[in-house]
Amino acid sequence: MRALKTITAEIFKREDPVVSNIGAINVTRLVLLRLGKHPFYHGTRLINGRPVSLLYFEDIDMGLVSVAARFPYMEFARFTCYRVKPLDPKSIFTPGNRTPH
Repeated sequence: MRALKTITAEIFKREDPVVSNIGAINVTRLVLLRLGKHPFYHGTRLINGRPVSLLYFEDIDMGLVSVAARFPYMEFARFTCYRVKPLDPKSIFTPGNRTPH
């Protein structure tokens, strides 16, 4: 969740520096689906009232976020995650094969 907040704060900074503070990012209505037994997740949510789509590949810890910007534009960001603390046992993500890229 923190990675998503950081990414969207950077995207929002271009339009309005006030909402670029990570504390001002409000993530609501999270829907995240895993594709069967594959290490692929697709999700949608609202961040600061804007629709956001997320693709995440767990096996390579990389993903893509698209955010609805000012009409009629879309902003895209690619990201890589690095785990800095042990995985929460209640997390929907499972520990897997991690390879740095």
